[in-house]
Amino acid sequence: MPKLTESDLIYKDDYVNTAKDASDDPKIIFSDNKRLSRSEKYEVLHFLNALHGPNNSDLSRKVRRICEWMLKNHVPSNIESTTKIREWIVKNIKDYMDKYPFKD
Repeated sequence: MPKLTESDLIYKDDYVNTAKDASDDPKIIFSDNKRLSRSEKYEVLHFLNALHGPNNSDLSRKVRRICEWMLKNHVPSNIESTTKIREWIVKNIKDYMDKYPFKD
């Protein structure tokens, strides 16, 4: 599966890498995934790399970067859970694919 690395992120300089307490530990991502912190690099990176296509198919790096762009610029800020964000992306990705402004 083509996973993104930190250097692949479009907005890599906008994210922070902080763990404020044990519940926000970058090594404990699965228990920390109910609410996605859109400013935490490790959470965004893990979220993007956990996405998959229909029938659990792999996503290309470009599609993962489109999802990052959508997350940063289009997913409503009141949608905070990873599940709801994923649902929003799945529902809307076809509308945004052709609007993606970056050359990959």
